Amino acid sequence: MTDERYKIEFDIHHNECLEKYQCIFWGRIDRLIIFLQIFLSTMVFADMSGTPYYGALMAALTIGAFVYSPSKKVTLADQQLEHYVRLRLHMTNLDDNELINRFEAVSQNDSEVMGVFFPAAYWRVAIREGLDTSKIPQLTIWQKFMAWLGGDLPTK
Repeated sequence: MTDERYKIEFDIHHNECLEKYQCIFWGRIDRLIIFLQIFLSTMVFADMSGTPYYGALMAALTIGAFVYSPSKKVTLADQQLEHYVRLRLHMTNLDDNELINRFEAVSQNDSEVMGVFFPAAYWRVAIREGLDTSKIPQLTIWQKFMAWLGGDLPTK
């Protein structure tokens, strides 16, 4: 295997992990927002003090869901994840040029990945590929938390 082919295969695995992180993270955020909206709407109708605050928080959640569109991000990341999985499964049957062309075609539609997921995805691929992880910088507490929230905290 040439160095260029190995790099492309590594990038395919890496982008697949990034899309998986995005999909799981935004899916969890979307479900959390929906849960909180339902919960807060019941508190607005209950005879409790602070109803205007619950209403304001509900409005803020709704605005946040509208602006960031987590359900749309989940859908886009899930579609890209599916494309990368398909490409990964078929990459052994492709020659170098065909693999590069398909990778470039698939990667044009990548979702906007949060930068905090890059190191965790790199770790995940390095572990999967059996690389020496002693030279890779350790994840920070924030990166570990976000990777856990993204559905996969890579450990040795």
